[in-house]
Amino acid sequence: MFVDQKKINELVEETRAYLEARIQLSKLQFIEISSDQFSKVMAGFIIGGVALIFMISFSFFAGIALSELLNNQTAGFGIIAAFYFLLLVCLVIFRKKLLKQPIQDATIKSIFENEDKDED
Repeated sequence: MFVDQKKINELVEETRAYLEARIQLSKLQFIEISSDQFSKVMAGFIIGGVALIFMISFSFFAGIALSELLNNQTAGFGIIAAFYFLLLVCLVIFRKKLLKQPIQDATIKSIFENEDKDED
């Protein structure tokens, strides 16, 4: 039983080419997924930064408006500070339901959406 050495060499070369192509495809898929996730994180930081600037400006506006309404500068800014303190307490108490779970769900959904695109 002779095995044709030429056919074995061709098979080895085709297998090597296939494996190299699969490795290249895996790298490209990783780059696509990681760049998508990175862009989402950066967009979140930019939106968060603009939202932070807005909230600071709005807080000063609301503090001044309440101060004039109450004729007491300390009370106006105190009410705004109390509002943010209550918001902080609520976020700490309900962090799993309001923050952790939605972020985790969105991340998992995003990963599976990327896998669905790859299968098409």
